[in-house]
Amino acid sequence: MANDHVDASQIPDEFKMLFARPPILATESVGDYMLLLENTAAMIGPEDAVEWMLVKTMVDQSWELLSLGRARAAMIDGARKEALIMILRSIIEESTIRISREQDALELAEDWFNDNETKCAIVEHLNDYNLDEESITAEAIRIRVRELEQLERMMANKEARRDYARREIDLYREGRHLRNMNKFSSSKLPRIAGSHESGSSLAASSGPERRE
Repeated sequence: MANDHVDASQIPDEFKMLFARPPILATESVGDYMLLLENTAAMIGPEDAVEWMLVKTMVDQSWELLSLGRARAAMIDGARKEALIMILRSIIEESTIRISREQDALELAEDWFNDNETKCAIVEHLNDYNLDEESITAEAIRIRVRELEQLERMMANKEARRDYARREIDLYREGRHLRNMNKFSSSKLPRIAGSHESGSSLAASSGPERRE
């Protein structure tokens, strides 16, 4: 049965080697990984080596799923400047061009990230075309759509592997329960059979006496 809380110190010594080198990046936290492990172990309540290995699979896949989710957000954010340039290039009015449409869009995009006053002016200009900051995000997604689709496939794979490990734990426990039930039944059979034979012998010996 699962505990309310399981910390790293409660991992049996023989299984601690499984978690000696967590699959984390240099920018990620070992403490956060261990917290995920503790919460997952508390939920599942692993009881032997097989279950601990499956818990590790669940934790590793969940961790990588979170990492890919952060990468997805960073990928979109990384394309926001390029997206803004493309939008500005398409809406800069001809009469306001100072150098060229491309160069002006580039400089305005630079100022968007460095000068709040210019950013507010650009937002107002975007609103004139029924555009806003969400439009920039949408354009950034369009720019990175192929990379994002590949990332989504990777995330779906991680999720499937995590869920598969969870189902394997349930199936393993069902099999163990059936094996234990069979052992219990087998241990009772000799007694039942012996009692039956004793009862038959007693019935035979206590039958009606022959009359002389």
